[in-house]
Amino acid sequence: MRRLLLATARAVILLILITGIYGALTIALPRPPAANRAVAALVIGVIIFETLRATRRPASSAIGTGNESRIAALSDAVEKARTSAADQAQEIQRLREQIEPERARASSIEGRLASAQQELEAIRAERANLQKLVADYENDLVRARESARALEGLLASAQGELEAVRAERADLQNLVAGHENDLERERERASSLEGRLASALQELEGLRGERLKLEKLATDHENDHRDAIAARDAGRAELRSVTGKLRDVEQEPELTPAISFDRVFRPTRYSGPYRPGPREVPKPTKGQSAIEYVLFGVFGVLFLLAAIALYAMYSPKHRLVPNLVAQGLEADRVNILVFGIGGSGHPTQDQLADSIVLISLKPSTKQAAIVSIPRDLWVRMGRFGTHRINYANQAGEMSGYPGEGAGLLCDTVSRTFNQPIHAFVRVDFAAFEKIVDQIGGVDVFCERSFYDFLFKDGFVRGWHHLDGKRALAYARYRYVIGPEGDNFARELRQQQVISAVRDKLQKTSPQTAFRLIQAASTLSSSSETNLTTTQMIQLYRMFHDIPQSQVRHVSLKPVTELFNVTRLAEPGIAVRTRTDDGRELQGLEANIFRSEREIRTPDQIDFSR
Repeated sequence: MRRLLLATARAVILLILITGIYGALTIALPRPPAANRAVAALVIGVIIFETLRATRRPASSAIGTGNESRIAALSDAVEKARTSAADQAQEIQRLREQIEPERARASSIEGRLASAQQELEAIRAERANLQKLVADYENDLVRARESARALEGLLASAQGELEAVRAERADLQNLVAGHENDLERERERASSLEGRLASALQELEGLRGERLKLEKLATDHENDHRDAIAARDAGRAELRSVTGKLRDVEQEPELTPAISFDRVFRPTRYSGPYRPGPREVPKPTKGQSAIEYVLFGVFGVLFLLAAIALYAMYSPKHRLVPNLVAQGLEADRVNILVFGIGGSGHPTQDQLADSIVLISLKPSTKQAAIVSIPRDLWVRMGRFGTHRINYANQAGEMSGYPGEGAGLLCDTVSRTFNQPIHAFVRVDFAAFEKIVDQIGGVDVFCERSFYDFLFKDGFVRGWHHLDGKRALAYARYRYVIGPEGDNFARELRQQQVISAVRDKLQKTSPQTAFRLIQAASTLSSSSETNLTTTQMIQLYRMFHDIPQSQVRHVSLKPVTELFNVTRLAEPGIAVRTRTDDGRELQGLEANIFRSEREIRTPDQIDFSR
């Protein structure tokens, strides 16, 4: 039993030593789990071996000397073990001291490694960005090369346009010189008219003096006439008295002297030759004098009215249409009437309005409405009676209406829609072509293919880039079989061209737009507007960037109907409202900005797409 206890104690001591050494080594030198398991197995094996060896030794009664020697050996072994453990502890401490710098170095290396990995990731990301940037630069380079080619083409076209502009500037200078000559002739004509008017006024004063003389002469004639009547009455009375005396002489024949047959005439009353007395001029009656006064007064009034009418017709103010744009801006609605005529290039060379568009602008909300007015709309033109509305321009030009053709057309549209017309723009075919050409043409999408059998030309469905001549054809063609042959369809094509011109002006520089605005009134002899250059620039700045969604395109087809005119002078189909008073047109124009619904029929062009 004692041996067993000793063996157990030795095994425990050995276990403690081995555990201490193992712990020190574990602290000093970290090992992987497999080494730890191996050391643990070795310790357990040593304990089992020492236990088995202690239990298998033979029993002996005399253990004193052997035990003492064993104890001494064990003590030596323990001392050696302690010494070895102390040495190992010192070695472990030394190793620990050596390991600490290595650990710090390893930690530093790990930190540097982590920072290096982060830097590597950043470099990789930067590399990816650089690769993307290089790709973008390559794409930009390709686009820049394409842009350079396009710019070269634009430069070439700009040079050509510059040459055209120079040529046009020369033409404009010649035109300005011609206008100056025309202005000088007009001034000379005005001076001549002023001289004629002055001479007419002088003649009028002379006629007034002559009228006074005639009135005095008429008074003298009337007095003479009264004297003649009195003398006549006195002569008649004397003649009656003489006749009575002769009758008395005939009744007393014995008192009659003998008749002498002497052939020599011996006057008994007159001693000399016969001399007639003063002739009495008959004087006019009061009625005749009154009639003369009335006739002279009527003649003077008519002459004065003729002079006033002549001055009014040739007065510059009589030919101008009032500019009311300031009132429109104050009322937050500006109505501009735009109409086109054939001009000198038209085959018939008439003054009929070929197309009429009423453009309404609302500055506060930047809204716009384009209303196409049918050229065959049957309306009343004041004292001219009822006609198609396109006749207003020609009637005003021929009759001397205030403002001439533009004035009569503006007044007719104003009465028809119950809206004031603040300004007008008249453009002929030649000016329209020049405008489109100067902005580089327009892009228009043709909704339906059509062919004009009169001009033997047409358009297919799809996008078209139109120059001035083709744009005019697209807006004018109406001898078409099918839906596009309708006048309402042609009006919406005209609105398409107007919108395309507006889109093109949005993409041009303000300087170019201002130059076009300033040259608009001099494009042709028939082009005219009462808008000033300042007003054009002001309206351009207000509405040049208006989006398409803020523009309403209106056709009058849903609120009108066709009818046949039986008048011999103007036969054919015309357009009229369903009510004679035009309430539908007036209500539509009054509420033009209160609704966003497109006013059109299902078969017409849809501008909302």
